[in-house]
Amino acid sequence: MEICECYHCAFPTKGVLRVRLTLRSFFRFTTNAHVSRLSMAVGWTFILLSLVVTVSRNTRLAVESARDFANIYAGSKCLVTRCSPYDPASLEVVLEREGYSSSAQSWADTLPIYPPPTLLLALPLAILPLGVASGVMYLLTLLCLVGAEFLVYVRSEWLAEVSPALRGLLFGLTLHAPKVSFALVAGNPGLLSFALLTWCGFDITEARWRRAVLFSIACILKPPLALPMVLVLAMKPQDGWTTVRRAGILLASFTAVSLVWFHVRFGTISWWNGLRGNLALGRALSMSPNDHTTVQTNLLNVEYLIGYWVPQAWLRLCLTAVLLLLLGGALLAGLRRIRPYVAQRELSPRLLMLVTGCVAAFTLLPVYHRFYDAILLLLVLPWTVTALQRREAVPAATASLLLVAATYFTWARHLPERIRGVEGLAEPSSLLGFLTHRADAIETLALCVVLTTTLLYEGRRLERMTLR
Repeated sequence: MEICECYHCAFPTKGVLRVRLTLRSFFRFTTNAHVSRLSMAVGWTFILLSLVVTVSRNTRLAVESARDFANIYAGSKCLVTRCSPYDPASLEVVLEREGYSSSAQSWADTLPIYPPPTLLLALPLAILPLGVASGVMYLLTLLCLVGAEFLVYVRSEWLAEVSPALRGLLFGLTLHAPKVSFALVAGNPGLLSFALLTWCGFDITEARWRRAVLFSIACILKPPLALPMVLVLAMKPQDGWTTVRRAGILLASFTAVSLVWFHVRFGTISWWNGLRGNLALGRALSMSPNDHTTVQTNLLNVEYLIGYWVPQAWLRLCLTAVLLLLLGGALLAGLRRIRPYVAQRELSPRLLMLVTGCVAAFTLLPVYHRFYDAILLLLVLPWTVTALQRREAVPAATASLLLVAATYFTWARHLPERIRGVEGLAEPSSLLGFLTHRADAIETLALCVVLTTTLLYEGRRLERMTLR
C-alpha cells in the first residue's frame, strides 16, 4: 500500500486499488519525518501493554469497590423509590439492599453532594443491580478514555511531528497514571468527564453537534471540572460560539428537567436543604481549607492553599479572590491576544494546545477539587512535547513537564509520617508541612502561572511579528 505521507491524511488516496492495512497507516506523520518501523513497533507496544495492565489490574476492583459510583447509584435509585438522595442513612439502606457493605462507604469522605442533573443522568444505570451498573460504568469510562487518548496520541494531526514511540509512551502513561487508576476504580464521574473534554478539545472535524452533546454530558457529570473548559471550545475555529450556544441550550434544558423532577418528587426546599447541609458538613470535615493533617484527600483550589497559613475566613476569601482575579484576568488577556491567530493553519495546533493547558490548570484553582481531579493536567502534555520537539518556549515547556510529572504521583502523601519524629518539621504552619500537605495545590498553581505567562508572551510575540 502506498501511504500518503502528508500532514492531512494517513490513509491512501481514492485512486489506490490495492489496499493493505498496516499499523503504520494509523499514525499521522509529516513529510520530512519518515517513521522507522522500530519507532512504530515501540509505540504500539506501549499502547497495548498499557491496555492489558489497566484492564487486568483495575477490572475486579472497579466492580467491587466503586465507592464514588455507589454514591451516585444510590442517589439515582432514590429518584425512583422517593427516598432522600442527600440523606446518608437513606442511601445506606439502598446500598445494603443491593448487597453493598455500608462499612465500605465512608460518608465523612464521600458525602452525597452530586447535583440533580448528575443523578438524573445516571438514572438508567440505577435500574440495574449495583454490581452490573458498576461494571457498565467502568467499561463506559474505560472505552471513552481509551478513545479520547487514541484520538490525541494516535490520530491527531496536532502531534504529527512527535515520533510514534513517544506518543505511544504518553498514551500508556496517561492511561496508567495513578490518579487515573484511582478515579477508574472508584467509579468517579470526573474521569469520564475528563475523557469527553479531551475528545472535545482535540476533535477538529466539523461535527459541532457531537462536541456540543459530549461537552454537555461532561458538564452534567462534573460541573466544576468541565464548565471552565468552555473557553477552549470558544477559541477553536472548528467550534467557536456556535458549539458553545448549542451546548448551553442542551445543558440548560437538561438542568431544567432535572430540577422539575426533583421539585415534583421531593419538594425544592427539602432536597436543597439536604444538599446545602452536606456541603457545609463536608467543608467542616474533609473539605476544610484549614486542615493541617489530611494528605490523602488533598485539595487543589487556591483557598485550600492559602488556608494553611490564614485561619480567618474573611481574610482567606479576600486573598483568594485577589489571586484568582489576577490569574483569571491574565488568562483572559492572553486569550484575547492570540484570538486573531488561532485560525491560521500553521499556528492553530500549538496555540490551541497551549490554550487547553492554560484553561485546564486554571480550572482546578477557583473551587473545590480533590487530588485526583489533577488528571485534567494531563491535557498539558501534548503542548509540552510538541513545544520541546519544535524547540519553542523550551524553558516554559520544560518547567510545565516537570510540574505535570510532579502531580502525576502523589509523592507527598506518606512523607509526613516519615518525618513526624523530627521535631518541628511537620508541625502545623511550618514550611515543610506546607510543602507536603499542599504539594498538589502548589504544583497546580505554579503550572497555571507558567502556562499563563507563556500565553501572554506568545500573544505579545505574535503581535510584534504582525507589526513588522
